[in-house]
Amino acid sequence: MRFFMARRFALKNLRANRLLEIPFVLSSGIMGMLFFIMASLLENHYVETRHRDLPLFIRVGTILLCIFTFIFIQYAVNFMLKKRNKEFALYGILGLEKKHIRKIIAIEFFCLFAFILVLSIVGGYLFGQMVFLMLNFIMKDVAGGLMDFPFSFSALFYTTVLLLCLYLFTLLRSSFRISFSTPMALLQK
Repeated sequence: MRFFMARRFALKNLRANRLLEIPFVLSSGIMGMLFFIMASLLENHYVETRHRDLPLFIRVGTILLCIFTFIFIQYAVNFMLKKRNKEFALYGILGLEKKHIRKIIAIEFFCLFAFILVLSIVGGYLFGQMVFLMLNFIMKDVAGGLMDFPFSFSALFYTTVLLLCLYLFTLLRSSFRISFSTPMALLQK
């Protein structure tokens, strides 16, 4: 199967399964936004210099959020793949090879994770400004403004790396799952 045909299958599947994938993209995007906000605050010079203990709490929070994001997205992907077992079994019964099914899934997940990345970066920066202002309000620091919260390219890098690792892990896990299951086993699941 050529890439063009696999892409058409993937786009049709994305449209057909949008009731499953829109909540997945939104919930994963929110987790990515939270990670982007924490990474931005971690790299913010204003936060580092104004508050002595806050960078340590943000660092611990970022690590915990990274772990929770990884677990949450893997759980959501597992739920999404379980709902689509019949579809994958039908592909196998109709004669599609497993490598072609893996290619279709890879394209689908690439599109989904691209949406999640864009949502995480844009939403994370916009909501990060609000979080920065609320943090200054809670700390009773009236000197901090939006100019003290610039766009963090290191947070962009960390968020991209996290979502890329999640994409690759998800892709390997789903490929492994499809490779070692028969269409009948998928139908029974």
